[in-house]
Amino acid sequence: MEVLRAPAGLQDGNDQSGFYKRWERNAQIIIIIITIITITTITITIIITTTISITTIIITMIIIIIITITIITITITIIIITITTTITTITIITITITTITISIITIIIIITIITITTITIIITITIIIVFLIITLYK
Repeated sequence: MEVLRAPAGLQDGNDQSGFYKRWERNAQIIIIIITIITITTITITIIITTTISITTIIITMIIIIIITITIITITITIIIITITTTITTITIITITITTITISIITIIIIITIITITTITIIITITIIIVFLIITLYK
């Protein structure tokens, strides 16, 4: 009766050819590449979205500034034409103050968006570095 034996390199349970180690390393590299592509895609999406948001806010601010200048011009004209229209002037000044307040709020929103984007990019880079360190030193 003949005893079946494993090939010489596998008798001790070790793959001497390194086949499995190569595949394990290749799998790690593929996972790293997929992770980098995913995180890069997310980062680019965030940057594009933020850019679109900032552009929209800037256009809105320009429109608000034009409206504000127009309102101030109208206010000056009304004051020159007649002093008896005090109520109208007060209303226009209130609208101007409201418009300026909206401009300030818009600037705060832009700063917030830039801050969130910066934090997101920092977190993304940190995740990539941590993942690479964990993967490479396994």
